[in-house]
Amino acid sequence: MVLRGGVVSRILFPWWKPGDIINIPTRVSASHNSVPKETQQMNDKQLFTEICFGRQKVTDVFVRQKGWWPSRVCRECQLPIEENEFGIFITYWKAFWFPVHKACAGEKEFKYEAYLCQCIDADCNDCIHFERGPTVETKGLDGSIGKSNSFGVCGKFNKEVRACSNFCSGLTCFEHRKGPDWKP
Repeated sequence: MVLRGGVVSRILFPWWKPGDIINIPTRVSASHNSVPKETQQMNDKQLFTEICFGRQKVTDVFVRQKGWWPSRVCRECQLPIEENEFGIFITYWKAFWFPVHKACAGEKEFKYEAYLCQCIDADCNDCIHFERGPTVETKGLDGSIGKSNSFGVCGKFNKEVRACSNFCSGLTCFEHRKGPDWKP
């Protein structure tokens, strides 16, 4: 997938400038078979850190499949990161991982990015008019039983709706529950 500008690219890639083309790998399940055996003992955060500091070698395919953008440069401030300052910023849709300074990975930035992504999603889940209903038992495609409170009523149109978190519905009637110009 190639991103050619737009709101999403400015959210995920703050250094993006008009005219830049960003190549984004299509999300594919990454297998541990594409990493060395000693690496398979690490969790994803440890492995990402090791890759960023050049202590682990893995294939580019593995890194792209995971949605990782390894670097020693902070995504937020564009300055080099020392190991004791290293943090990981995971985007709202959990599609991409970026290295950041621990100080730059503040809650304020994540909350604002989440707000912008929710405005792009435009789903009832984050709409001011959504009145959540009671928790109900649901059955998954695999037959598993779970609980959900994603059903409710749209107060604007007085009809039953289903809300989906982290899902792009693109509803034109959407109004964010925090207002149109919210800033953390």
